Amino acid sequence: MKKSSRLGLILVGNKLSDTLLSAKTTLPTLLSSAGAPAWMAQLLVPIRESGSLLPQMLFAYLLRRTARRDIAWQISMLVQFIAGVVMMIIGLSFEGAIAGYGVLLALLLMSFSRALSSLTTKDIQGQHIEKGSRGKLLGSASTVSSAISIAVALVALFGSQHVPSDKLIIVAAIALTTKLMCMWLMRPLKTYVDTQQSPVSKGLYFDMPLAKFVAVRSLFAHTALLAPIFVLSYQGDMLNILAYLIIAQSFANFVSSYIWGWVSDVSALNCMRAGSIVAICAACALLLLPTSYPDISNNAWFIIVLFFVLSVGHQGVRTGRKIYSVDIAEQQHRTEFIATSNTLVGLSIIALGGLYALINAYSSELSLLLMSAALCLGLIGSLFLTAEK
Repeated sequence: MKKSSRLGLILVGNKLSDTLLSAKTTLPTLLSSAGAPAWMAQLLVPIRESGSLLPQMLFAYLLRRTARRDIAWQISMLVQFIAGVVMMIIGLSFEGAIAGYGVLLALLLMSFSRALSSLTTKDIQGQHIEKGSRGKLLGSASTVSSAISIAVALVALFGSQHVPSDKLIIVAAIALTTKLMCMWLMRPLKTYVDTQQSPVSKGLYFDMPLAKFVAVRSLFAHTALLAPIFVLSYQGDMLNILAYLIIAQSFANFVSSYIWGWVSDVSALNCMRAGSIVAICAACALLLLPTSYPDISNNAWFIIVLFFVLSVGHQGVRTGRKIYSVDIAEQQHRTEFIATSNTLVGLSIIALGGLYALINAYSSELSLLLMSAALCLGLIGSLFLTAEK
């Protein structure tokens, strides 16, 4: 099997697992079905996003001592698998705050280990795939994984009509199995990085292009922070629309991923900008339409369609950001640029998540308004970023 094909399958598996075991859809539903306090759902995305970013600066520092990035990736995937199993057992076996705290702690462990796999994946992709082809590979992988996610969601939707918890079990089992498949596929992709090509000889790396990227990316991270508000804005039984939300997210990725990948190979910056505009439109619709049509929040299809639009925008921002990070530097410089930016953005996301959790306790509309404004600021700030091509 060609390296590009093998890496493509690994990207498919990772994306499929992330989509099915999502902090935006599956995990809020798990907490809701377990009767956990509602405020815990607002912490899922911040923990998932910041937890997978915060440790990366430390990991990059430790990786200066080893050139083999594929071994570190394998270890991180094993820990993610174990954490996922524990998460589902706790969420389905306990109720109330105990289940909520257990799921959050398991998610934290999964996110920390995902930080290492995310960082080393960039090294693996940078070594085995040429610049100018990375976006299309990522887009193709996202398209395939999205198609599989849609099929899985349909099985969950129609395959267990009488026992709602079975839907969660089906989704989680497939998500966790794909992690094991990815570990098996990675075995031949030995990856060596020249650790001497570091932007600094001692201490931590930081410069002005990195600072600007961190600021803009922190603002663009609101495309992920918005998702729980979209899901929780539905006034009906969330468990009944879980499969539809997964289908909406997966179909959004299916129809847009390859296009976003092609755009990012031409300009990753323009890809991020276009994605943010789409997300802003979805947020404005959720903010404004219920004021004119008060009963629209009870309509499942209204939430599902808007979640689809938000997911299209998020995919554009995410694809552009990933390709920008890989293309902007090489070797150990790439590792440290990605790790430092991810750690600082992770700090930003955890702070923003806590802030929005407090604000959301009083007014979800105010949270939605502030998040929309932040995306607009990110769009303006992206005009000042250093070009990667």
